[in-house]
Amino acid sequence: MEETEQVIQQTILVLPYFDEEVPLVCLFDGLHYIPVIALCERPGLRADTHIPRWRHLMLWRHTRKPPW
Repeated sequence: MEETEQVIQQTILVLPYFDEEVPLVCLFDGLHYIPVIALCERPGLRADTHIPRWRHLMLWRHTRKPPW
C-alpha cells in the first residue's frame, strides 16, 4: 500500500471589520478552519460563556469540525 503525505498548514487571516488576526488552519483537502476560541478572543468575547450559547443556534449546526 502506498503512503501519501498529508500536509496541514497554518497561516494568519485578518478579520474584515475587526482588523484582527486569527489563525487559519488549511487542511490537505482544501478546507480551511478558524479555531472558534481564537475567533472569540480577538474581539474580547469569552469563549467559555459564548460557545455553549451558540451550540443552540442554527449557526452552530453548520460549523465544521476538523477530521482529527
